[in-house]
Amino acid sequence: MRLTINHNGGNKKMESFELFKTFMLSLGIMFGTVSAPHAADAAGKLPDQWQGKVSYVHDGDTITVSKGKDAIRVRLYGIDCPESGQPGGAEAADFTKKWIAQNAATVNVYPVDRDQYGRIVAQVRNGCNCRILNLDLVTYGQAWVFSDFCSDKGFCNVAKQREKSARKHHLGVWKNDHPTAPWEWRREHKHK
Repeated sequence: MRLTINHNGGNKKMESFELFKTFMLSLGIMFGTVSAPHAADAAGKLPDQWQGKVSYVHDGDTITVSKGKDAIRVRLYGIDCPESGQPGGAEAADFTKKWIAQNAATVNVYPVDRDQYGRIVAQVRNGCNCRILNLDLVTYGQAWVFSDFCSDKGFCNVAKQREKSARKHHLGVWKNDHPTAPWEWRREHKHK
């Protein structure tokens, strides 16, 4: 069956198609096959701050956090941890897992942006909002400040000071004299 709308005797197939799409989207939201947050996300709108449980640690700077019935992939804002195959990558992931376990897997997510892969880029804080995972990774030498993607001057200045201190005290990746930054490592291993 084709739904058509007549205006002064003419068929408007495009309007019919748009009505059909709207109707199907509404049905999907009503019956739970399409969730409302994803519909808003498709328009590029960032979600508000939320509290959720971490269900998965992908690596040091990427986690999956529940938001209602959804599982949202979150990339930590302003920092870059060593990649999984890179020296220091496993240690950074272990640090993140332990930090999350100490907080009973409950975190507060403060979205800042969305990256090229569609992940939410955010500050992640513990349940009482007294610690920030992003900064703790830098403090203990498990991450670099990702200056190209760190625009909040207050946050970035604190992170840079903590990175400087971690370097000075040879913590984490800074135990090595010349560790390779993750963005350089990715560039070198892009075609391997």
